[in-house]
Amino acid sequence: MEPKAADEKLIKSRCGQSVSDRLLRIFVPVVTLFLLAVAFLCLIGARRLCVKRSKEALSEASLAGAAKLAGKIDGILEYYDALADTLEGAYFENDEGIKDEYAGSLNRFEEVPAGFYLGFDDGSYLDISGWKPEEGYDPREQSWYTGGLGKKRMNLGDIWMSSDSGEPGVTMSREITLRDGRHGVFGADIFLNAIEAGVASFSPCETGEALLLNGEQIVASPHAEYTATMLTAYPKNEFLSELARNIHLITSPGEGGGLKELDGKYVYFAAVPGADWTLV
Repeated sequence: MEPKAADEKLIKSRCGQSVSDRLLRIFVPVVTLFLLAVAFLCLIGARRLCVKRSKEALSEASLAGAAKLAGKIDGILEYYDALADTLEGAYFENDEGIKDEYAGSLNRFEEVPAGFYLGFDDGSYLDISGWKPEEGYDPREQSWYTGGLGKKRMNLGDIWMSSDSGEPGVTMSREITLRDGRHGVFGADIFLNAIEAGVASFSPCETGEALLLNGEQIVASPHAEYTATMLTAYPKNEFLSELARNIHLITSPGEGGGLKELDGKYVYFAAVPGADWTLV
């Protein structure tokens, strides 16, 4: 009897081990898969949260950068608009009286070192700094003159590079009528060195770069050779080409701005109020 009992115990032991082994073989992979699934979901959630926070940080930094640029440009535009308004309302016996009255404006902004100038519809020209153009110069044929006609407030033109200093600049202009009956355009040149340096040093989220655009024209960027050129001039640059293809998104970013994904990068477009420029 004893050997039989021992055999039964052995059989039960083996059966128990067999069931346990089977359960382990089923249970362990299931638990492993479950843990992997949980880890994967956590990773996705963490990535989404990280992307969301990065987008928010990019948006906030871009809007702050655009507001800073707008403050600088707005201050200049508002000052010269007010100056043009007072010029229209005052009477002067001659052009020397205008120069004397507004001589102080030459030192008002370092970005506008030469002050303002006037071109009239009879072809005459007056520069507050005393600069005299070459013989045959006709202000009516200049882009700043044609760009200012019909504008009651200061209007910014295209970006240019100074032939003398190589500095980037932009001309603001508007229509004006003096009390002596002369009609024409009031203009002034804004040099953009300080703005270009500000854009070049602006690094949203520490690793990003910024571009300042006037439509398809590059106003400023971290790469000085791009300044005053068109986005379409760089067909081999995938990012700039993508911006050019989506120019309608850039020039119409909506109120405040807009976040888009271009060429695998998150890009925020922030309008610069008063300048019709866009910080990218």
